[in-house]
Amino acid sequence: MKKNILVIGVIGAIVCSLTGCGKKGEVKVQPVEVQTAGTVAIGFDYTKREGYSSNQYAIWIEDEKGDLVKTVCATQFTAQGGYEKRAESIPMWVEKSGISTYDQEQVDAITTATPNTGEVMYLWDCKNEKGEQVPSGVYTFFVEGTIYKKSGVLYSGKIDISGGACEVEAVPEFTTDEAAESDLIVDVYAKYLP
Repeated sequence: MKKNILVIGVIGAIVCSLTGCGKKGEVKVQPVEVQTAGTVAIGFDYTKREGYSSNQYAIWIEDEKGDLVKTVCATQFTAQGGYEKRAESIPMWVEKSGISTYDQEQVDAITTATPNTGEVMYLWDCKNEKGEQVPSGVYTFFVEGTIYKKSGVLYSGKIDISGGACEVEAVPEFTTDEAAESDLIVDVYAKYLP
C-alpha cells in the first residue's frame, strides 16, 4: 500500500513539473469567445509561425495623453523575462509598460500563452492598472507583434467608450517588407459594448 502511494506521488510530481501546475509565472490571461457588457474586445486573426524569435505579441491601452492605462496581455516568453534575452521581442510594449519593474503577481496577471492559429479576442475591462474604472472618453488600443527577429508590426486605433456600442479597425505599421507580407496578426479590431 505504501509503495502504491509513493508511486502515485512520484507520478503526480512528474506531471506537475511537466505541466507547470503550482509554478510561479503561471499563465493567467486567455483569449475569450464572448464579450461581456462594459468591456472593449480586441481581436484579430492569428497565424502561428514556426521558428525562433517569433509569435510574440502584446495588447495595451493608452489615454489621450499617450500614458499607459493598462496592459491587456503579453505573450508568456516576453512577459516572463524574454525581453532581456531578445531585445527585439515586442520592444515598444516593453518600453511603454516598464515590465522590468513589475513584480511576479503583476507579470502573472498579464501573461498569456501563445495561442493556436485562429481568431483570438481579449477583453479590456475599462479599468486601469490599479483596477479603477477609467473615465468615459477616447482611448488608443495597440497590438504589437514580433513576426521574426526585427520584423514586427504595430496596430493602433482609437475607441470611444463614452457612448453607445462601436467598432473600429486598427491601422498597421510594419518595420520591414517581410513584416508587411506576414499573416502573423491581421484584421485587428476593437469593439466597445456598453
